[in-house]
Amino acid sequence: MNPTTIHIIAGDQGSGKSTLMVQLLQEARLQQLRCGGFLAKGYWHCNKRSGFDLQLIDSGRVFPFCRDKQLPGWQPLRRFFFSQDALQAGIIEMTSIREHKIDLWLIDEIGPIELKGGLWHDLFADLVKNHEAPMVVSMRPDLAEEICRYFEIKDYLIHPVGETSASKLLADITYRVDD
Repeated sequence: MNPTTIHIIAGDQGSGKSTLMVQLLQEARLQQLRCGGFLAKGYWHCNKRSGFDLQLIDSGRVFPFCRDKQLPGWQPLRRFFFSQDALQAGIIEMTSIREHKIDLWLIDEIGPIELKGGLWHDLFADLVKNHEAPMVVSMRPDLAEEICRYFEIKDYLIHPVGETSASKLLADITYRVDD
């Protein structure tokens, strides 16, 4: 396989993209693969999704990342307020682990903010151009083609949520790597 293949987990908001990413991480770790990247875990308040926590995969550190309410020092962007400290911690960790052998990158999620140059834009653009390990990225299906064009991703496979499982996806990635 050409390790530049990017596997896209495509699903609408609330469809289970992050859940599938967590399951994929668990499957990869069972196979003793070293993973890097981040997960976006939904934060719920009063039975309403009101933000996301950022879990850095390599260290396991979790940061409050965005909320629907203003917190001191957090920057507004679209409907949420974002912690610049969490964003910076993610960038630092992912930049530093690129120097080590990573077997699989998991990026949960890339979307409209990155298309406008915000949040993970620079890190993701660099990772797309320079990664050597397979990458799995979650995104909304209606943005997949636009994101691939924008970031010049030419070799990708789309895996719709509900049509794949973590074990099937990991087997597909592993099969392609062994080619």
